[in-house]
Amino acid sequence: MARSGPPLRRFLNWQAKFAATPMILTALVVFIGCSLWTVVHSFTNSRLPPRLDFVGLAQYERLWSTPRWLVSIENLAMYGVCALTLVIGFLLAVLLDQKIRFEDGFRTIILFPYALSFIVTGVVCQWILNPDFGLQHIVRSAGFSGFSFDPLNDPSLVILALLAAGIWQGAGLTKVIVLAGLRGIDEDVWKARRVDGIPAWKTYLFIVLQMMKPVFATCIVLISARIIKLYDLVVALTRRGPGIASEVPAKYVYDYMFGNQNLGQGFAASTMMLAAVLAIIIPFALFRLGRKRHVGRRLLRCRSGRTPQHRSARPLLDGPASLAPARRLSGKRIMIYGGLLVFSAYYLLPLWVMVMTSLKGMPEIRIGNIFAPAVEITFEPWVKAWSSACTGLNCGGLSRGFWNSVAIVVPATILSIAVAAVNGYALVNWRFKGSEVFFTILIFGAFIPYQVMICPIVIILREIRLMGSVWGLVLVHVVFGMPIITLLFRNCFSSLPPELFKAARVDGGGFWGIFLRVLVPMSLPILTVAVILQVTGIWNDFLFGVIYTRPESHPMTVQLNNIVNSVQGVREYNVNMAATLLTGLVPLTIYFLSGKLFVRGIAAGAVKG
Repeated sequence: MARSGPPLRRFLNWQAKFAATPMILTALVVFIGCSLWTVVHSFTNSRLPPRLDFVGLAQYERLWSTPRWLVSIENLAMYGVCALTLVIGFLLAVLLDQKIRFEDGFRTIILFPYALSFIVTGVVCQWILNPDFGLQHIVRSAGFSGFSFDPLNDPSLVILALLAAGIWQGAGLTKVIVLAGLRGIDEDVWKARRVDGIPAWKTYLFIVLQMMKPVFATCIVLISARIIKLYDLVVALTRRGPGIASEVPAKYVYDYMFGNQNLGQGFAASTMMLAAVLAIIIPFALFRLGRKRHVGRRLLRCRSGRTPQHRSARPLLDGPASLAPARRLSGKRIMIYGGLLVFSAYYLLPLWVMVMTSLKGMPEIRIGNIFAPAVEITFEPWVKAWSSACTGLNCGGLSRGFWNSVAIVVPATILSIAVAAVNGYALVNWRFKGSEVFFTILIFGAFIPYQVMICPIVIILREIRLMGSVWGLVLVHVVFGMPIITLLFRNCFSSLPPELFKAARVDGGGFWGIFLRVLVPMSLPILTVAVILQVTGIWNDFLFGVIYTRPESHPMTVQLNNIVNSVQGVREYNVNMAATLLTGLVPLTIYFLSGKLFVRGIAAGAVKG
């Protein structure tokens, strides 16, 4: 038996390597190989197809002398004010951290915009800001005939409209992450505050903020990476205008690659996007690594008895007051509930506008108020949006896009979660040489702008004859969904008692037996979070759908954008809003039914690094 030990371990180790093959190929071929391919071709004069006609730094010189690129950088810097998302998210988290009633309801309402695609957000904000029917029309109807507010057609204000839409959609997730951090603050902090009589606002401002630097650093990295990748919202909200006023780097890259067919210039711009992301991610990674080492040294000193006392780190899951919700309303409680109700109304207002507009006829829309309830309810816009709305020459409505999205989401979700779960299992329990290196590359790949890898992936899909097909898009979503979902399962499996795995090994469990019979049943909470993330993320995708599928295979978000921006016939806003709601119905349903589970998964540490 002893002699069979090493061969058995080698066999199981090879099983782990085989199981982690998708992770290894993704890390090496997609995230490393495709990125290097783009960087190399950024020094060429590539048109279509790409070729190695080196011109040195000519593309970069042209890039930084192009007004359109300079405007995109300025807009990106202004959009960086989306750090306000962090401030708003922190404020919301503090309000929810006060042992209030209906906390789950408030959290779901504030989080639901995150379930929507940027295309849906852009379309509804475009309708609210419509000068003929939206805010400008309402104010003028109130007697202020000289009032003018048309930011989508004003070059100086359009970026502010983008900023407002981005904050509306992104603050909810920031709130969830910050709230999870608040619930992990040592209970001794709140006990000391009550004993010393320190006001709660001073505790949050001078103590809690300092203790939550790592949480804020994580939020800033996530927000920054999302800002650099910004594309969908610009296309949906501003219709690529006015002029170049709403230009952003991601749109610049797409237009040069697929519009002007100037690949060399697009490669140079995408390489600059990559450099910007690396400038954010690398310092963050070094900060986290240094912090972990510092914590490790403190733990060693604690264990060796060199620290004067041990501090409790028990997470306080019930808020700073550690009491049941107060039954009597004080002035403070009124302010808390009032603030949450105001925020809830702010987040629900666009949804209300979408629903009411979709139930009105066009005559009522032309003479009425977009915020007013429907006087005569009609479902004709819904029927037309589903079955006969036109996108160019095709007048089949959203129905084809819906079934395309279903055909993409179901296999992509199943495959990505299955692959990621096995990756996480192998990384924790069957580590092999180089496994942590591949995992690190995989996580870094989650932050690489998609534009860096667009063209190489097109070439790969053409070579394997999947370009333009539904299965080609499924493969793309499996690849790009792998990093975050692998991280979820790795964290889940690493939190389980090691004795559980050892006992399974003693009982004769093999690589696949332990995974299927022991670990999978115990990972159902994280599995739920992974399903929610993948279904909503894949369903809401727009960029990949535009690039990697043909018109007959377009997902629902692409169909929606084409319907809303169709220039044929009279613009029917009620049909557009019905189409918008139909597109967002699946992710909205998922979040309203299981948003509580998602929040609990995040709060339990599902995305901890």
